[in-house]
Amino acid sequence: MALSLRLCCVFILIFTTLLLGTSDTWDSHPADVFENIPLELCKHNEHKLSVSTGYVGKWMLSNDTKLLTEKSYVCCGGLRFGDKDFLRIDAKYCNRTESVQHHWMFGHENLPVQCRDDCCNCDRTDKTRFIPNLREQYEWVPRTCRMQRWNASLFCELLGRRTVAFLGDSTMAQAGSSLISMVSATVDASCATQLFTVLGHLFTRRDPLYSTASMYVSVLDMLNSTSSPVDILVINTGAWMNSFEHFKYTADRLREVFDEVAEKLPHVHRPRLVWKTQHPGHVGCNKYTGPIAWDDKNPNTLGPDKYNWKIFPQFDQYVYDHIAPALNMSIIDISPLYLRPDMHVYGRMKDCFHACQPGALNFFSNAFLQWLMNGEL
Repeated sequence: MALSLRLCCVFILIFTTLLLGTSDTWDSHPADVFENIPLELCKHNEHKLSVSTGYVGKWMLSNDTKLLTEKSYVCCGGLRFGDKDFLRIDAKYCNRTESVQHHWMFGHENLPVQCRDDCCNCDRTDKTRFIPNLREQYEWVPRTCRMQRWNASLFCELLGRRTVAFLGDSTMAQAGSSLISMVSATVDASCATQLFTVLGHLFTRRDPLYSTASMYVSVLDMLNSTSSPVDILVINTGAWMNSFEHFKYTADRLREVFDEVAEKLPHVHRPRLVWKTQHPGHVGCNKYTGPIAWDDKNPNTLGPDKYNWKIFPQFDQYVYDHIAPALNMSIIDISPLYLRPDMHVYGRMKDCFHACQPGALNFFSNAFLQWLMNGEL
């Protein structure tokens, strides 16, 4: 009887394994699962990283021919580091020339925008200015849904005539410039001129916890000064805040700001609000050459985290729980970048916060497109 029971259990185990597969099956998924497994598009940030309930995906090297052979866009150098990252205008790579009146904050129909904070350092160092670098060739593969691969023409089609403003600090400007350049790199995509960035480390005019008022533009100021209506306003802040209490104060003020907009600027079109989750930093980023797994040691626990990068997830959770519901705000979640300590410029400034462009930050464009495809924006 005992033997029969054991044989029965073995048979059930084998059958279940054949039917459902094993964990090794997931680990061996090629990156072409985007096309080969019948999963629906991720919705409502189903793709986001979850360290509390177990990982929901992993970064995998793609086998997509286009991603492996074509450059996302050619990096156009940051303002801080001189002229050597500005390329020839007649080759249509950069835009610093008197013959093209094009401010670095605004999208151009066929030129990448200038990015910030030595963003070209990785391509400059690795000599990959005109060929794909390894950072561009990883794709985030969710476990239970699928991401739409980047398609600039589809992005413009879904965006229609709407304008998008990216308001925040230098990392928000990096995300915006990355998206603009991803669009302008495609000949038949025409909506890059509908995208622009605005530097604003904070969102409000009054912040007793932050004294350098000249370093930000408020939401109220931006909407009042913009000549054309802003249809989608993507915002983020946090890197300049050294405590959760400071972030909470600023986030709570957002609700008051939009009350001010309704009261003082009744003629202003109220945009659709979108929160971009925090751009992560990684202590000791120069030690990494690729992604890490969700259960690996958090780099920010392995050394002195003097910029408090480890508390960034708390900022976004507060927005998820309190601010987004109150303002009917959408959230574009880029938390999978917490597993990309290889994404940073490092270089002469030993910068483990700002991102190489192009690279892992391309994911922001994918996530934005995902929202448009689902009709969530």
